[in-house]
Amino acid sequence: MSKRTVDFITPFVAAWTLWRRDRPLLLPLAGLFVFVPQLAVLLLVPDMPRMAADEGGEEAMRAWSLLFADWFASHGALFLGSMLLAQFATLAVAALYVDRERPTAKLALRRGAMLLPRYLLASLLVALPFGVVMSVVPLPATVLLLMLPMLYVFARTLLVGPVLIAERPLSAVGAIKRSWQLTAGNGASLMAIFAATSLVGRAMASVLLGLIAIAGANPVAVAILSTVAALATTAAALALVLASVVIYGRLASKGM
Repeated sequence: MSKRTVDFITPFVAAWTLWRRDRPLLLPLAGLFVFVPQLAVLLLVPDMPRMAADEGGEEAMRAWSLLFADWFASHGALFLGSMLLAQFATLAVAALYVDRERPTAKLALRRGAMLLPRYLLASLLVALPFGVVMSVVPLPATVLLLMLPMLYVFARTLLVGPVLIAERPLSAVGAIKRSWQLTAGNGASLMAIFAATSLVGRAMASVLLGLIAIAGANPVAVAILSTVAALATTAAALALVLASVVIYGRLASKGM
């Protein structure tokens, strides 16, 4: 990998090396803050109500809104909590490698907690335009319209977490701009990296969730499949954050 370019394979090879070297440190972080909350959601939270693509009209929207409100009142705290913990873990893991103070696990957790609000704001700013489009364009047209633009934008902002940590103090907008600057000329390869981790991980989890639905009332099968699905999600999340710190180290000319 040269100074300003990113290929597809090298970040994953380097991420695997980091995993093998630092597994005793990474496993508790990923297990406690990603795997356990994700497994709890799979076991305890029913599927979010969805509106069918062919449904429309004010009455259908009102009915769905009531179902969603009931679901969120009962399960929203656990669902959102698992998402927040996963984002927190992403920052903590990144801090282990790109923080200029080379922190211990305890300091990395503290750094992640300190920067989490800024990271969440940056994530919201990146995702908000797509959320607005999704709210007005019916499925499946939304997927066809937004898939490639979403992949591109998410890939170009992949380094927001490492940037917030390594180049602090930066605002959420400043971190987005810096990530966009660092990743210039690498959009295609970063899209492939993002898709190979995030989308493939979600696809595996979706297959397993489909098997869970088939398993039905068999609690042992549901528990096993939910565990494997949570492991797949955790592995994908960890692979993505490790790849992102490797990419940041190369593009920002910092040694790992």
